[in-house]
Amino acid sequence: VYTFPALAVAWLWQKREQAGPDAAWARGGIPLLLAALLLLNLAVTITYGFVQWPQALETRLKYQSVLVDIADYLKEEPAGAPVFADGFYRPITADSLRRDLGEDPQGRWVQTGEDVAGALILPAGGEGTLFVPEFAAPDEVLLALAGVDMQPLYRSHKRPAFSVYDLPVEHQESKLPEALPFEDVLSLVGYEITMTQAGQALQMVTAWQVDGELPDDLAIFVHWSDSTGQLLSQHDGFDAAAGTLRPGDIIIQRHILPWPSTLQSPTGSLQLGLYLREDGRRLELLDGAGKPATQHLIPLDEDHLGG
Repeated sequence: VYTFPALAVAWLWQKREQAGPDAAWARGGIPLLLAALLLLNLAVTITYGFVQWPQALETRLKYQSVLVDIADYLKEEPAGAPVFADGFYRPITADSLRRDLGEDPQGRWVQTGEDVAGALILPAGGEGTLFVPEFAAPDEVLLALAGVDMQPLYRSHKRPAFSVYDLPVEHQESKLPEALPFEDVLSLVGYEITMTQAGQALQMVTAWQVDGELPDDLAIFVHWSDSTGQLLSQHDGFDAAAGTLRPGDIIIQRHILPWPSTLQSPTGSLQLGLYLREDGRRLELLDGAGKPATQHLIPLDEDHLGG
């Protein structure tokens, strides 16, 4: 593509060299024309390349400018136990923030937004602060059940913007008299089951306490089965970055189970457990009688439905 204008410039310059003494306009006009074209191209390049393109929302999204803005905020307002949200977490995202900040903020990372069910972290020891880019806004039900105030402490003015929320010290909601430990990894400490506003899905929010080092391929399964054991709906996922969590952290995970078209009202039960994605192995827990199991059974009745 660049060859064609270069050929045109070379042709014009050749015509200038071939012009006779009576064609003064060619000897002076052609250089002026080429100079004008060069200046025009330079002006367009500067405008698009250094003014409009860097400020475009799509550019700022792809180059993660919100991480630079969060780093600038943290330099002025340090957070003791920061939790960072992203639409799709990758370790390179945390590396980018560390590079922008100049140090490791020792943060936890979660996935939130429209394309994921979403999770939140309540850091061990309390005093957690949640940083949420506008493209990864958590579901309001998740925020409410985690006890997060909907009014942010701060909201940036650049796009994409980010908001800062104060995280509660501990998770209050629990329907379990005691924690259910899955090996030495996670313990189930509570849950809430509701219907979505549109009535098209069953929504479950589970609370887990980190007991030890988490495998990177850890996942939570929720199976909705009828009275005969037939699977009606399910949700598999884990929206917290396992490698960033620490013992004592509380994970609040949201699960969405699509509503079966043949079902009129909630019935059956939910089977809840953990497994490893690499080999499918389920983590064991000890039930009340001390027998090993790979799932916790939750009947769908008035005592377990939150609304």
